[in-house]
Amino acid sequence: REIEKQLAVNKLTEEFIRASETNYRNIMNLFPDLIYRLDSEGRFTYVSQGSAGFGFEPEHLIGKRFNEIVHPDDRHIAQYRFNEKRTGERAARRVEFRILSSKETKNCEFVEVPIQLSAMGIYQNKIGENGGSVFFATQGIIRDITEQKRMREWLFKAKDELERQVKARTELLVKVNRDLGDEMQARKMTILALRDSEQRLRDILDNAPLVIFLKDPQGHYCRVNR
Repeated sequence: REIEKQLAVNKLTEEFIRASETNYRNIMNLFPDLIYRLDSEGRFTYVSQGSAGFGFEPEHLIGKRFNEIVHPDDRHIAQYRFNEKRTGERAARRVEFRILSSKETKNCEFVEVPIQLSAMGIYQNKIGENGGSVFFATQGIIRDITEQKRMREWLFKAKDELERQVKARTELLVKVNRDLGDEMQARKMTILALRDSEQRLRDILDNAPLVIFLKDPQGHYCRVNR
């Protein structure tokens, strides 16, 4: 009777675990992001329906190594992050690199998709006297950041254009101020030259041995030398 009871408990436990896993997978499939799990060899053991947004069917990734979908130039970045073993604050968070989408272009070339990855290691408690835990899987989430990258690039370009316009306006104002200063200086020099010419003319007239005078149209004297 005890054995039957234990078997019944085990059966209920297994059913509960299966139901929990089903609910977990159903929830994960609601996310547009690609949620995955790798075994200790770096092979996919679970892939959510979010993989469809990257051109992958979940069953096509199961059993494949993660680096098969990573852009060759970014594999050095993905290594030890895609298959993260660390946990907590040390785990991979928002790491950016590119993957190759299986959606082919008209030229039959794979599409480069910029993604952001967060992942952590999963450990299982050992059974026995020594206890402890052992690494057995990596779980992570991949997010398509194509639009974010485009917006970021647009903002950088807008910032550069604004700085260029501000620099051009500043240079124009400096030039205008410099030209205005030069014009004012030229006017000042012209006035001083006229005053100097008038003074020299006055000195010449005053030192002339003859009487020199200037009348207006009405016959009034305007100026008479000394």
